[in-house]
Amino acid sequence: MANDPYYYGIIPIIGETAASYNISMAEIARASVLGQPAHVLSPLYAAGYLLVGMIGIDYGQNQRFALKWAVASSLFMIIAAISFGVISI
Repeated sequence: MANDPYYYGIIPIIGETAASYNISMAEIARASVLGQPAHVLSPLYAAGYLLVGMIGIDYGQNQRFALKWAVASSLFMIIAAISFGVISI
């Protein structure tokens, strides 16, 4: 799914649902950004195909190499967000 439908269509619905549990919309928005490093590895992300085509590597090789870095980056951002109080547990 592209970013625009996700942030303008799905996140407001999740935010309204979370509001019934006293979770603010701002916290839902901040938490939704934490998965972005892995999002760019999706086969639905057209710029990824353009990138691997221009540098001449296989798309699967790119995903296998970059997935560990994307997951590590997301985990680091989650830990940092929790430790700084940006999102609550």
